[in-house]
Amino acid sequence: MEQFSSRIFSIHQIATVIKDARNARGWTQEELAAQTGFSRVWINRFEQSVISDPSFRRILAMCDVLSIDLSASYAPGKQVLPTRRHSRQRAKGSASKALEGDERTIRPQTVREAAAILESLARGTENGTVTANEENSL
Repeated sequence: MEQFSSRIFSIHQIATVIKDARNARGWTQEELAAQTGFSRVWINRFEQSVISDPSFRRILAMCDVLSIDLSASYAPGKQVLPTRRHSRQRAKGSASKALEGDERTIRPQTVREAAAILESLARGTENGTVTANEENSL
């Protein structure tokens, strides 16, 4: 199984990773739409970066059916100003439950945490990286 890794800094890059993963599976936009329940038109608009602010749930749904693993990493000890949403999550204790060593893994059940991390990265308020790993199951 081949594995690909890509640093993500924008919605456009996420769209490119999803399109590449779809093509690697030999799927059409119609097939991805059928697997996710989204319209083919929406998939096309997302892949063309016409949709600049898709919901994170939709991104996770596409990643799930394409076996794309989203993860975030950070440098321990660096002072980072948290966003309001991130602070609320920390207060609830949900962020600490997802920590494993120095790497934070995002799974579908941690949608809110993942959304906060990606939103922070998109705004440039955290010094981190988001990677998308695809395991090619062809």
